[in-house]
Amino acid sequence: MQLTFTNTGNVTLEQIGFTLAQLNSASALLPAPIASLAPGANASVQLVFPSSAGADQSAALLKVGAQYLAMIPGGSPQSAPFTANYRLVLP
Repeated sequence: MQLTFTNTGNVTLEQIGFTLAQLNSASALLPAPIASLAPGANASVQLVFPSSAGADQSAALLKVGAQYLAMIPGGSPQSAPFTANYRLVLP
């Protein structure tokens, strides 16, 4: 499963480290950190889940979590968490 992230803010995000990648009750190996993501830029990561995550064409819940630094102009970097839940149908 490929996930694409877009920085819709106005500051660069750095050291985006993933803390959670779960599909139903199955976990994926966490992808490598994204070093930097400028405003308007995209970055993609690949998540591989075991077949025990769910049957084809079944409903599923994807949970993703990360931690990043926001580089605030004229200030010090600010750390912030990101979490999201997505309902989807497995291919």
